[in-house]
Amino acid sequence: MRLPIPSVPGIAVLVALGIVVATAGLTAFANGPVPHVDLTVSVPPDGRLPSGGIASLLVTLSPSNAAVEPRFFIVEGPIVFAWNTTGVDGSGGLGTATYRISAPCSDCPIPAGTMFIVRVYDVLSGTYSFSPTLRA
Repeated sequence: MRLPIPSVPGIAVLVALGIVVATAGLTAFANGPVPHVDLTVSVPPDGRLPSGGIASLLVTLSPSNAAVEPRFFIVEGPIVFAWNTTGVDGSGGLGTATYRISAPCSDCPIPAGTMFIVRVYDVLSGTYSFSPTLRA
């Protein structure tokens, strides 16, 4: 019974693959854990327009760790709109914050009846979190 002996090019490929996998693993450890963010969306009493559209929202983030720097986007089908953060309330408990976000201009609220989601980008971790699909 003969045991297979790897060739020199085969050993080089295995060593290169090992280096790539080790580098990827070390990079993942260096960046730290990616935070998981739960988000809840509601319409404030003054957020709905007479037309039925939505000009502002309250987005509550409940991160598992407090290191979150959010940017907010409204996604309507294939179109993505950046919304402005106009206020933050950190009194919701440990690691929870409620942000008031608003349309970037007075002529660009979410129209009544439109299906949309809120997408939150965390600058610190480079990750996104999404709300369930909502209707204006």
